[in-house]
Amino acid sequence: METLIHQADSYLHEVIGSSDGIRALEEKAWGESGVLPFYLQNLYSFSLAQVLNQVCLLMLNRAPTTETPAVVRKHWEAVSKHYPGDVIYVVESISSYNRKRLIEQRVPFIVPGNQLYIPMLGVDLREHFKQSKKPEKQWLSAAAQVLVLKEIFGSESRVLPSKELAELLGYSAMTLTRAIKELVDRELATAEMVGREKRLKFNYDGQELWLKAKSNLHNPIKKRVWITNENLNELMDVADAKIAGDSALAKLTMIADPNNLVLAISADEWPGIRKLMDIYEMNGRENDAAEIQLWRYSPTITTTNQMVDPLSLWLSFKDTHDERIEMARDTLLEKVWGRF
Repeated sequence: METLIHQADSYLHEVIGSSDGIRALEEKAWGESGVLPFYLQNLYSFSLAQVLNQVCLLMLNRAPTTETPAVVRKHWEAVSKHYPGDVIYVVESISSYNRKRLIEQRVPFIVPGNQLYIPMLGVDLREHFKQSKKPEKQWLSAAAQVLVLKEIFGSESRVLPSKELAELLGYSAMTLTRAIKELVDRELATAEMVGREKRLKFNYDGQELWLKAKSNLHNPIKKRVWITNENLNELMDVADAKIAGDSALAKLTMIADPNNLVLAISADEWPGIRKLMDIYEMNGRENDAAEIQLWRYSPTITTTNQMVDPLSLWLSFKDTHDERIEMARDTLLEKVWGRF
């Protein structure tokens, strides 16, 4: 049960906030454990330990399941008859309901990571003492990702008030405010007040910003659809679709051109475009079809060329495990940073 003792020790250190934790006294064995009934010896292991500078006996649960609080109380009383000091029940996990019942039974206990109840030492840390924070969403929102990419490419975003920046990028003021908060929360940027206007100021630029933000940047592709080639020319004119995927990678690296053209369009704009042009989506890839990537943000925001921007292109292959593609991605990044 050394692992359970270690867990209890780490937990006590964390919640008490001092060096006083639990130290097993291996040199002082508890000589009375052999006289306990066999069922207690099977259910628990026992260790003398120094808890908050006071020697106590730990009654460590070794069974895969736990007894009811009433039964644990009887076991604790039986052990206490043989040990003159304080006995503490230690269990790896237990339901919230049974923890409350253990308190009602007045059984001192430690559930590492959840609760600590040792009244004789003046410690009663209930479940609400340490509430785990809601896990932070890993990916940046589409708007926040666009801001990062625009900054890396040397955008004018940093000099614009947030309201004008929202209009430039085609986002609502509320969406942009949330995006800025995401960047500030991740310490990628700060929001500065210039007069009465709030402006975004990144803490890094260029390749350093990319390296700091990369783990939070999402694959821009939300969905893929297939359409016939007869719609392509009109689609590129009407929707300002950008060359993407293997087609773009082939133009920027030594990788071979794909058999099917790949284009990127904003996922939000696609339903309207499809209806306007009466485009039929195919069930799957065919020889005379083109792949349309529907992106989480409009690919036109981060580039002025016919192709999607190279960093979004790199991210679009984020979930691809192909050595040929990986080599092309490396080449792509070398070209990007070679321009700075």
